[in-house]
Amino acid sequence: MEINATKLAQLLDVAQKAIEVDSLEAVLATEKLDLSTAYDDHKERVGINYIAADTPEWTEMLASTKGEYAAVEEAKRNLKNARSRLKSAIRRYRA
Repeated sequence: MEINATKLAQLLDVAQKAIEVDSLEAVLATEKLDLSTAYDDHKERVGINYIAADTPEWTEMLASTKGEYAAVEEAKRNLKNARSRLKSAIRRYRA
């Protein structure tokens, strides 16, 4: 199968998008770990091993880890968008 210049450029675009997705998956994993660590740090700070959902302690923990939670949500959005761009690049290549 011979690949013309346009197809080669599209294939390179797919590769770049795939690398972006891979990088953003690593970012999400790191952000999730940071959030988990922030939860653990909060529990240690207040001297509690377990915090049940929908309790005042839970609300307090969420408030104290708002930044880390926002970073996870942003990483999820960025990854979702990158996956969408990758799928679009693949469709363009296959067209």
